[in-house]
Amino acid sequence: MRPKYLAVALIALAALGVSMLAAIGAEAATPTGGTAHIVALQVQVTKVVGGGNVGTFQIDPDQVVPVKPGGSYHLVLVGITFVNKKATQVPVNATFSVHAGRNNLTLSNPGANSVDVTVGKSGGLIKYVTAKGYDLRRHLASGFITLAVP
Repeated sequence: MRPKYLAVALIALAALGVSMLAAIGAEAATPTGGTAHIVALQVQVTKVVGGGNVGTFQIDPDQVVPVKPGGSYHLVLVGITFVNKKATQVPVNATFSVHAGRNNLTLSNPGANSVDVTVGKSGGLIKYVTAKGYDLRRHLASGFITLAVP
């Protein structure tokens, strides 16, 4: 998009009460339009083939994600925030890379807040780095997702 048209679009969004960061998706928004303060991060894990739910696992403190050799899994990073005193999940955009287990883990199909992982003989560590602009504790801005063969 050309800068002139981007500026016009942002001015129009501002007139509607949408912040610039929310317009480009950098912040998790509450249903009322405010910025969500993220108190925890979780990873939702499903099987790529068959779509079976593996579970939802805490990032901090670290909960190990159980995987099977040869399995492919879809990982989705979500934040926990409170809206009207009720815990709510919001998507958290991030990039993902293999930190440990390069010979055992293959990443594919990256999304804004997700990635697919194929497991070799054993597990490893997936590193995530959240996009800028989130209201969260500094130690949650980047970290690891542990995948292990039980």
